[in-house]
Amino acid sequence: MIERKFNTLENGNILGYQERYVQKLVREANSFDNVIFEIQNEPFSDRPVVERVVNPYLFPPSRNQFPNTIELADDLSLAWQARVEQWITSEEASLPNQHSIAQNYCDFGLPVKGLVPGVSIVNFHYAFLDAVSANYGLGKVIAYDETGFLGRDDDAYRREAWNFMLSGGGAFDALDYSFTVGHEDGTDTEPSGPGGGSPTLRRQLRVLSELLGKLALADLAPDQHTVKHAAGASARVLSNPGRQYAIYFDGNGPAEVMLELPAGEYSGEWINTKTGETEGLEDSATAAERRLCRHRHFRMELHCGWKRRFRTSRRPSTESCFLSIDARVAKLFPAGLNTSWVIFIVSRSGSSSRVQRSTTVPRRFRVLSIIFSPKRVRTSESPPPSGWSRPSSSPGHFDWILVGILCIQTE
Repeated sequence: MIERKFNTLENGNILGYQERYVQKLVREANSFDNVIFEIQNEPFSDRPVVERVVNPYLFPPSRNQFPNTIELADDLSLAWQARVEQWITSEEASLPNQHSIAQNYCDFGLPVKGLVPGVSIVNFHYAFLDAVSANYGLGKVIAYDETGFLGRDDDAYRREAWNFMLSGGGAFDALDYSFTVGHEDGTDTEPSGPGGGSPTLRRQLRVLSELLGKLALADLAPDQHTVKHAAGASARVLSNPGRQYAIYFDGNGPAEVMLELPAGEYSGEWINTKTGETEGLEDSATAAERRLCRHRHFRMELHCGWKRRFRTSRRPSTESCFLSIDARVAKLFPAGLNTSWVIFIVSRSGSSSRVQRSTTVPRRFRVLSIIFSPKRVRTSESPPPSGWSRPSSSPGHFDWILVGILCIQTE
Protein backbone atom coordinates (compact mmCIF):
# COMPACT_ATOMS: atom_id res chain seq x y z
CA MET A 1 0.00 0.00 0.00
CA ILE A 2 1.28 3.46 -0.94
CA GLU A 3 1.84 5.67 2.10
CA ARG A 4 -0.03 8.92 1.69
CA LYS A 5 1.73 11.95 3.16
CA PHE A 6 -0.08 14.76 1.35
CA ASN A 7 -2.13 15.64 4.44
CA THR A 8 0.68 15.29 6.97
CA LEU A 9 3.38 17.65 8.19
CA GLU A 10 5.87 15.57 6.19
CA ASN A 11 4.62 16.71 2.77
CA GLY A 12 7.56 18.95 1.89
CA ASN A 13 6.90 22.37 0.39
CA ILE A 14 3.20 21.50 -0.08
CA LEU A 15 2.57 22.55 3.52
CA GLY A 16 3.26 26.21 2.75
CA TYR A 17 0.77 26.18 -0.13
CA GLN A 18 -1.82 24.52 2.09
CA GLU A 19 -1.39 27.22 4.73
CA ARG A 20 -1.82 30.05 2.22
CA TYR A 21 -4.86 28.33 0.72
CA VAL A 22 -6.52 27.96 4.15
CA GLN A 23 -5.80 31.60 5.00
CA LYS A 24 -7.37 32.82 1.76
CA LEU A 25 -10.39 30.55 2.18
CA VAL A 26 -10.95 31.81 5.73
CA ARG A 27 -10.73 35.46 4.65
CA GLU A 28 -13.06 35.04 1.68
CA ALA A 29 -15.71 33.17 3.70
CA ASN A 30 -15.56 35.35 6.81
CA SER A 31 -18.63 37.44 6.04
CA PHE A 32 -20.90 34.39 5.62
CA ASP A 33 -22.74 33.10 8.68
CA ASN A 34 -23.64 29.72 7.14
CA VAL A 35 -20.07 28.39 6.96
CA ILE A 36 -18.53 25.56 8.98
CA PHE A 37 -14.88 24.65 8.45
CA GLU A 38 -14.33 20.90 8.41
CA ILE A 39 -10.60 20.24 8.62
CA GLN A 40 -10.56 17.17 6.35
CA ASN A 41 -13.11 14.80 4.90
CA GLU A 42 -12.50 11.20 5.97
CA PRO A 43 -8.88 11.51 7.11
CA PHE A 44 -9.14 7.90 8.26
CA SER A 45 -9.31 6.86 4.61
CA ASP A 46 -5.90 8.41 3.93
CA ARG A 47 -4.11 7.04 6.97
CA PRO A 48 -6.33 4.43 8.64
CA VAL A 49 -5.89 2.67 11.94
CA VAL A 50 -8.47 -0.06 12.53
CA GLU A 51 -9.98 0.56 15.95
CA ARG A 52 -12.91 -1.86 16.02
CA VAL A 53 -15.06 -4.18 13.94
CA VAL A 54 -18.84 -3.80 13.80
CA ASN A 55 -19.75 -7.47 13.67
CA PRO A 56 -17.06 -9.74 15.15
CA TYR A 57 -18.97 -12.84 14.06
CA LEU A 58 -18.24 -12.34 10.36
CA PHE A 59 -15.60 -14.57 8.79
CA PRO A 60 -12.44 -13.15 7.19
CA PRO A 61 -11.84 -11.37 4.90
CA SER A 62 -15.20 -9.55 5.30
CA ARG A 63 -14.65 -9.22 9.02
CA ASN A 64 -11.71 -6.84 8.50
CA GLN A 65 -13.00 -4.79 5.59
CA PHE A 66 -15.32 -1.81 5.16
CA PRO A 67 -18.17 -1.59 6.03
CA ASN A 68 -17.39 -3.86 8.97
CA THR A 69 -14.37 -1.94 10.24
CA ILE A 70 -14.28 1.36 12.14
CA GLU A 71 -11.07 3.24 11.40
CA LEU A 72 -9.45 6.29 12.96
CA ALA A 73 -6.89 8.70 11.53
CA ASP A 74 -3.31 7.98 12.66
CA ASP A 75 -1.03 10.29 14.64
CA LEU A 76 0.58 11.89 11.58
CA SER A 77 -2.86 12.83 10.27
CA LEU A 78 -3.97 14.22 13.63
CA ALA A 79 -0.85 16.40 13.87
CA TRP A 80 -1.62 17.88 10.43
CA GLN A 81 -5.28 18.44 11.36
CA ALA A 82 -4.18 20.30 14.50
CA ARG A 83 -1.97 22.55 12.36
CA VAL A 84 -4.88 23.35 10.02
CA GLU A 85 -7.04 24.27 13.02
CA GLN A 86 -4.28 26.67 14.12
CA TRP A 87 -4.24 28.30 10.69
CA ILE A 88 -8.02 28.81 10.79
CA THR A 89 -8.10 30.15 14.34
CA SER A 90 -5.11 32.43 13.83
CA GLU A 91 -6.46 33.91 10.60
CA GLU A 92 -9.93 34.53 12.05
CA ALA A 93 -8.57 36.15 15.21
CA SER A 94 -8.19 39.47 13.40
CA LEU A 95 -11.42 39.15 11.38
CA PRO A 96 -14.94 40.28 12.37
CA ASN A 97 -16.46 36.79 12.55
CA GLN A 98 -15.41 33.43 13.96
CA HIS A 99 -16.79 30.16 12.63
CA SER A 100 -17.24 26.68 14.03
CA ILE A 101 -14.61 24.07 13.20
CA ALA A 102 -15.56 20.42 12.63
CA GLN A 103 -13.48 17.26 12.83
CA ASN A 104 -14.51 14.16 10.88
CA TYR A 105 -13.76 11.52 13.51
CA CYS A 106 -14.80 8.17 11.98
CA ASP A 107 -17.52 6.17 10.28
CA PHE A 108 -20.41 4.70 12.30
CA GLY A 109 -19.35 5.92 15.73
CA LEU A 110 -16.98 5.38 18.65
CA PRO A 111 -16.42 6.98 22.04
CA VAL A 112 -14.12 9.89 21.13
CA LYS A 113 -10.59 9.50 22.53
CA GLY A 114 -9.57 13.07 21.85
CA LEU A 115 -10.26 15.97 19.54
CA VAL A 116 -8.15 18.58 17.85
CA PRO A 117 -8.16 21.74 20.02
CA GLY A 118 -10.69 24.30 18.85
CA VAL A 119 -13.12 21.76 17.41
CA SER A 120 -16.76 22.27 18.38
CA ILE A 121 -18.47 19.86 15.94
CA VAL A 122 -17.74 16.13 15.78
CA ASN A 123 -18.69 14.64 12.40
CA PHE A 124 -19.54 10.98 11.89
CA HIS A 125 -20.40 9.29 8.61
CA TYR A 126 -23.16 6.62 8.41
CA ALA A 127 -23.59 7.22 12.12
CA PHE A 128 -24.97 4.71 14.58
CA LEU A 129 -26.95 6.06 17.52
CA ASP A 130 -24.00 5.14 19.75
CA ALA A 131 -22.17 8.07 18.18
CA VAL A 132 -24.57 10.35 20.08
CA SER A 133 -25.00 8.45 23.34
CA ALA A 134 -21.27 7.79 23.78
CA ASN A 135 -20.27 11.41 23.12
CA TYR A 136 -23.17 13.59 24.24
CA GLY A 137 -21.30 14.48 27.41
CA LEU A 138 -18.50 16.14 25.45
CA GLY A 139 -20.64 19.24 25.14
CA LYS A 140 -19.97 19.34 21.38
CA VAL A 141 -22.35 19.22 18.43
CA ILE A 142 -22.56 15.56 17.40
CA ALA A 143 -23.28 15.51 13.66
CA TYR A 144 -24.46 12.83 11.26
CA ASP A 145 -22.37 14.27 8.47
CA GLU A 146 -22.95 11.91 5.54
CA THR A 147 -25.62 9.35 4.65
CA GLY A 148 -25.45 6.46 2.20
CA PHE A 149 -25.09 2.73 1.53
CA LEU A 150 -28.72 1.99 2.49
CA GLY A 151 -30.13 1.97 -1.05
CA ARG A 152 -32.51 4.43 -2.69
CA ASP A 153 -35.45 4.03 -0.32
CA ASP A 154 -36.52 7.30 1.33
CA ASP A 155 -37.71 5.47 4.43
CA ALA A 156 -34.20 4.43 5.46
CA TYR A 157 -32.79 7.97 5.49
CA ARG A 158 -35.87 9.58 7.02
CA ARG A 159 -35.78 7.07 9.86
CA GLU A 160 -32.05 7.69 10.34
CA ALA A 161 -32.69 11.42 10.64
CA TRP A 162 -35.47 11.10 13.22
CA ASN A 163 -33.62 8.50 15.28
CA PHE A 164 -30.40 10.53 15.32
CA MET A 165 -31.87 13.95 16.09
CA LEU A 166 -34.31 12.69 18.74
CA SER A 167 -31.38 10.89 20.41
CA GLY A 168 -29.62 14.22 20.98
CA GLY A 169 -27.79 14.68 17.69
CA GLY A 170 -27.01 18.24 16.65
CA ALA A 171 -26.96 18.01 12.85
CA PHE A 172 -28.09 15.67 10.08
CA ASP A 173 -26.58 16.11 6.61
CA ALA A 174 -28.20 13.94 3.93
CA LEU A 175 -25.94 13.20 0.96
CA ASP A 176 -28.61 13.61 -1.74
CA TYR A 177 -27.88 11.64 -4.91
CA SER A 178 -30.89 13.11 -6.74
CA PHE A 179 -28.74 16.16 -7.62
CA THR A 180 -26.82 15.17 -10.76
CA VAL A 181 -25.66 16.77 -13.98
CA GLY A 182 -28.82 17.60 -15.90
CA HIS A 183 -30.90 17.33 -12.73
CA GLU A 184 -29.62 20.31 -10.78
CA ASP A 185 -33.10 20.62 -9.24
CA GLY A 186 -32.68 17.33 -7.37
CA THR A 187 -35.15 15.23 -9.37
CA ASP A 188 -32.90 12.35 -10.50
CA THR A 189 -34.31 9.25 -8.80
CA GLU A 190 -32.52 6.68 -10.95
CA PRO A 191 -29.91 4.52 -9.14
CA SER A 192 -26.67 6.46 -9.62
CA GLY A 193 -24.75 6.06 -6.39
CA PRO A 194 -24.61 4.33 -3.00
CA GLY A 195 -27.27 6.53 -1.40
CA GLY A 196 -30.72 8.04 -1.64
CA GLY A 197 -32.40 11.39 -2.01
CA SER A 198 -35.48 12.78 -3.71
CA PRO A 199 -37.94 15.69 -3.57
CA THR A 200 -40.18 13.46 -1.47
CA LEU A 201 -37.43 12.82 1.09
CA ARG A 202 -36.64 16.53 1.35
CA ARG A 203 -40.32 17.29 2.01
CA GLN A 204 -40.38 14.59 4.68
CA LEU A 205 -37.22 15.92 6.34
CA ARG A 206 -38.90 19.31 6.52
CA VAL A 207 -41.44 17.80 8.93
CA LEU A 208 -38.55 17.01 11.28
CA SER A 209 -36.92 20.41 10.74
CA GLU A 210 -40.14 22.28 11.51
CA LEU A 211 -40.71 20.27 14.66
CA LEU A 212 -37.18 20.95 15.92
CA GLY A 213 -37.70 24.64 15.21
CA LYS A 214 -40.69 24.69 17.55
CA LEU A 215 -38.99 22.90 20.45
CA ALA A 216 -37.11 24.65 23.23
CA LEU A 217 -34.01 22.66 22.29
CA ALA A 218 -31.69 24.41 24.74
CA ASP A 219 -33.80 22.98 27.57
CA LEU A 220 -34.08 19.42 26.21
CA ALA A 221 -31.75 16.46 26.67
CA PRO A 222 -31.79 12.75 25.78
CA ASP A 223 -34.11 10.83 28.11
CA GLN A 224 -33.82 7.11 28.83
CA HIS A 225 -36.45 6.99 31.58
CA THR A 226 -39.76 8.46 30.40
CA VAL A 227 -40.72 5.61 28.04
CA LYS A 228 -40.93 2.53 30.24
CA HIS A 229 -42.01 0.29 27.37
CA ALA A 230 -43.16 0.70 23.77
CA ALA A 231 -44.72 -2.44 22.33
CA GLY A 232 -43.17 -3.28 18.97
CA ALA A 233 -41.21 -0.05 18.65
CA SER A 234 -37.98 1.64 19.69
CA ALA A 235 -38.34 5.03 21.36
CA ARG A 236 -36.02 8.06 21.20
CA VAL A 237 -36.84 10.82 23.64
CA LEU A 238 -35.80 14.43 24.17
CA SER A 239 -37.28 16.00 27.25
CA ASN A 240 -37.30 18.78 29.77
CA PRO A 241 -38.76 16.64 32.58
CA GLY A 242 -42.15 17.83 33.72
CA ARG A 243 -42.31 20.39 30.94
CA GLN A 244 -41.92 19.09 27.41
CA TYR A 245 -41.33 15.74 25.70
CA ALA A 246 -40.57 14.84 22.09
CA ILE A 247 -40.70 11.11 21.42
CA TYR A 248 -39.99 9.22 18.20
CA PHE A 249 -41.23 5.66 17.78
CA ASP A 250 -39.57 3.44 15.18
CA GLY A 251 -41.51 0.23 14.60
CA ASN A 252 -44.93 -1.06 13.57
CA GLY A 253 -48.24 -0.40 15.30
CA PRO A 254 -50.70 -0.81 16.82
CA ALA A 255 -48.75 0.19 19.90
CA GLU A 256 -49.31 0.73 23.57
CA VAL A 257 -46.68 2.93 25.14
CA MET A 258 -46.14 3.22 28.88
CA LEU A 259 -44.83 6.62 29.93
CA GLU A 260 -43.67 7.73 33.34
CA LEU A 261 -44.34 11.43 33.81
CA PRO A 262 -44.41 13.76 36.80
CA ALA A 263 -47.96 14.18 38.10
CA GLY A 264 -49.84 16.88 36.23
CA GLU A 265 -52.00 17.63 33.22
CA TYR A 266 -50.49 17.09 29.77
CA SER A 267 -51.53 17.71 26.19
CA GLY A 268 -49.99 16.04 23.18
CA GLU A 269 -50.31 14.89 19.61
CA TRP A 270 -49.09 12.27 17.18
CA ILE A 271 -47.24 13.53 14.10
CA ASN A 272 -47.02 11.51 10.90
CA THR A 273 -43.32 11.76 9.99
CA LYS A 274 -44.05 11.37 6.27
CA THR A 275 -46.83 13.93 5.88
CA GLY A 276 -46.68 16.11 8.98
CA GLU A 277 -50.35 15.39 9.68
CA THR A 278 -51.27 15.43 13.37
CA GLU A 279 -53.69 13.44 15.49
CA GLY A 280 -54.70 14.00 19.10
CA LEU A 281 -53.47 11.59 21.72
CA GLU A 282 -55.70 9.00 23.29
CA ASP A 283 -54.34 8.65 26.79
CA SER A 284 -55.39 7.53 30.23
CA ALA A 285 -53.76 7.63 33.63
CA THR A 286 -52.95 4.22 35.04
CA ALA A 287 -51.30 5.54 38.21
CA ALA A 288 -50.52 8.86 39.82
CA GLU A 289 -47.44 9.34 37.65
CA ARG A 290 -47.92 6.84 34.84
CA ARG A 291 -49.80 7.24 31.60
CA LEU A 292 -50.67 4.87 28.82
CA CYS A 293 -50.91 6.34 25.34
CA ARG A 294 -52.22 4.30 22.45
CA HIS A 295 -52.06 4.59 18.71
CA ARG A 296 -54.21 2.27 16.65
CA HIS A 297 -52.00 1.93 13.61
CA PHE A 298 -48.70 3.05 12.22
CA ARG A 299 -46.05 1.38 10.14
CA MET A 300 -42.37 1.95 10.73
CA GLU A 301 -42.44 5.27 12.58
CA LEU A 302 -44.40 7.98 14.36
CA HIS A 303 -43.62 11.02 16.50
CA CYS A 304 -45.40 11.85 19.74
CA GLY A 305 -45.17 15.20 21.52
CA TRP A 306 -46.22 15.97 25.09
CA LYS A 307 -46.47 19.32 26.88
CA ARG A 308 -47.32 19.95 30.52
CA ARG A 309 -50.51 21.99 30.97
CA PHE A 310 -50.51 24.50 33.81
CA ARG A 311 -53.64 25.95 35.36
CA THR A 312 -54.20 29.68 34.89
CA SER A 313 -53.23 30.37 38.50
CA ARG A 314 -49.80 28.85 37.92
CA ARG A 315 -46.79 30.13 36.04
CA PRO A 316 -47.09 29.25 32.34
CA SER A 317 -44.34 27.08 30.92
CA THR A 318 -41.77 28.23 28.40
CA GLU A 319 -42.78 25.49 26.00
CA SER A 320 -46.54 26.10 26.12
CA CYS A 321 -45.99 29.63 24.87
CA PHE A 322 -43.18 29.04 22.40
CA LEU A 323 -43.90 30.91 19.17
CA SER A 324 -42.43 30.57 15.71
CA ILE A 325 -39.86 33.21 14.74
CA ASP A 326 -41.97 34.68 11.96
CA ALA A 327 -45.04 35.15 14.17
CA ARG A 328 -43.43 36.43 17.38
CA VAL A 329 -43.54 40.17 16.82
CA ALA A 330 -46.91 40.17 15.09
CA LYS A 331 -48.49 38.07 17.80
CA LEU A 332 -47.19 40.07 20.74
CA PHE A 333 -47.26 43.52 19.14
CA PRO A 334 -49.90 43.58 16.36
CA ALA A 335 -50.05 47.39 16.46
CA GLY A 336 -46.29 47.89 16.44
CA LEU A 337 -43.95 49.00 19.20
CA ASN A 338 -44.47 52.00 21.46
CA THR A 339 -41.18 53.22 22.89
CA SER A 340 -42.82 54.25 26.16
CA TRP A 341 -43.42 50.64 27.12
CA VAL A 342 -41.02 49.06 29.58
CA ILE A 343 -39.55 45.73 28.54
CA PHE A 344 -37.54 43.32 30.68
CA ILE A 345 -34.71 41.63 28.81
CA VAL A 346 -33.39 38.33 30.10
CA SER A 347 -29.94 37.07 29.16
CA ARG A 348 -29.27 33.45 30.09
CA SER A 349 -25.92 31.87 30.96
CA GLY A 350 -26.20 28.18 31.72
CA SER A 351 -28.84 27.71 34.40
CA SER A 352 -28.70 31.33 35.65
CA SER A 353 -30.61 34.33 34.37
CA ARG A 354 -29.82 38.02 34.47
CA VAL A 355 -32.68 40.48 34.19
CA GLN A 356 -32.02 43.88 32.70
CA ARG A 357 -34.57 46.67 32.56
CA SER A 358 -34.87 48.71 29.38
CA THR A 359 -37.02 51.85 29.47
CA THR A 360 -37.13 52.19 25.70
CA VAL A 361 -37.37 49.72 22.88
CA PRO A 362 -35.61 50.43 19.57
CA ARG A 363 -37.86 50.14 16.57
CA ARG A 364 -35.24 48.13 14.69
CA PHE A 365 -34.53 44.80 16.33
CA ARG A 366 -34.55 41.09 15.76
CA VAL A 367 -36.17 38.60 18.10
CA LEU A 368 -33.92 36.07 19.80
CA SER A 369 -36.45 34.24 21.93
CA ILE A 370 -39.59 34.62 23.96
CA ILE A 371 -39.47 33.24 27.48
CA PHE A 372 -42.75 33.24 29.36
CA SER A 373 -42.59 34.24 33.01
CA PRO A 374 -44.74 36.72 34.96
CA LYS A 375 -43.06 40.11 35.31
CA ARG A 376 -44.78 43.32 36.40
CA VAL A 377 -44.22 46.54 34.47
CA ARG A 378 -45.90 49.95 34.52
CA THR A 379 -46.85 52.39 31.80
CA SER A 380 -48.95 55.54 31.94
CA GLU A 381 -49.94 55.62 28.30
CA SER A 382 -51.96 53.51 25.89
CA PRO A 383 -53.37 50.03 26.49
CA PRO A 384 -50.95 47.10 26.74
CA PRO A 385 -50.00 45.10 23.66
CA SER A 386 -51.41 41.66 22.98
CA GLY A 387 -49.89 39.14 25.37
CA TRP A 388 -50.10 41.48 28.38
CA SER A 389 -52.88 41.34 30.97
CA ARG A 390 -53.99 43.53 33.86
CA PRO A 391 -53.77 41.83 37.26
CA SER A 392 -57.12 41.76 39.04
CA SER A 393 -55.44 43.09 42.18
CA SER A 394 -54.52 46.37 40.48
CA PRO A 395 -57.70 47.73 38.86
CA GLY A 396 -57.04 51.38 39.67
CA HIS A 397 -53.92 52.12 37.64
CA PHE A 398 -51.93 51.00 34.63
CA ASP A 399 -49.99 48.16 36.20
CA TRP A 400 -49.60 45.21 33.89
CA ILE A 401 -48.30 41.68 34.10
CA LEU A 402 -46.01 40.81 31.23
CA VAL A 403 -46.64 37.15 30.43
CA GLY A 404 -43.77 37.13 27.97
CA ILE A 405 -40.23 38.35 28.37
CA LEU A 406 -39.10 39.51 24.96
CA CYS A 407 -35.37 39.05 24.34
CA ILE A 408 -34.28 41.50 21.65
CA GLN A 409 -31.04 42.53 20.03
CA THR A 410 -30.60 45.82 18.21
CA GLU A 411 -29.44 45.65 14.64
